[in-house]
Amino acid sequence: MIVFQHIPSRQIIENYVREVHRLLRPGGLFKFQVQGAPLGGAPEHSWVGEWFTERQAGEMAERCGFELRYQYGAGEQYYWLWYFKR
Repeated sequence: MIVFQHIPSRQIIENYVREVHRLLRPGGLFKFQVQGAPLGGAPEHSWVGEWFTERQAGEMAERCGFELRYQYGAGEQYYWLWYFKR
């Protein structure tokens, strides 16, 4: 649930989200965390993943077949997303 904040590619994150969608039953919840703000930083901080805006998080939910029902921490380092499978 908190590993996506370390993945440096939106495409890779979205692929994982699609796979979760494939495995969940209708109505199932996928709660996870991404980066909610750019942290910038030096190469020694390679653990910092790609960050998402509220719009990007909502669009990813739609593309992957989810409904974004709740979010917390947009614009901050720890951005929680609650995706429900339709």
